[in-house]
Amino acid sequence: MECNECGTEGYSTSYLNGDNKKCMDEHGLCFNCAFWTLKLLHPNPVVIDGGFYVPQAGRGPGMAGRRFDIKMPGGEHITTTNLSFCGDIPDHFRDRLPDNASFLNGAEKVAVGETTCWNPSARPTQPL
Repeated sequence: MECNECGTEGYSTSYLNGDNKKCMDEHGLCFNCAFWTLKLLHPNPVVIDGGFYVPQAGRGPGMAGRRFDIKMPGGEHITTTNLSFCGDIPDHFRDRLPDNASFLNGAEKVAVGETTCWNPSARPTQPL
């Protein structure tokens, strides 16, 4: 099988049942394209420099509980100590998931050799 989105050959039936598998089956997508197709449905996407983030998500404190200040669409500012990174958005999804937020107070995604790390926000000297 060829993915209807990216043209990747192959398809695995070994995935557990769930939303991603259902999306793969219904739309003829590879795992990666199904994953990003489901991200298109997220009610409040946070996209910073081509990366997809979910504030206050998951079981434990994401990013080791470090503080992240984020400027959201419309100018709203949020602070979270539970930030999840879902990955860098593939080029063929970028027009559908454009940047819409930014890190504040020194927070940033950085490369350290081949490892990706995040510097947290410093405490602001004035309220956001």
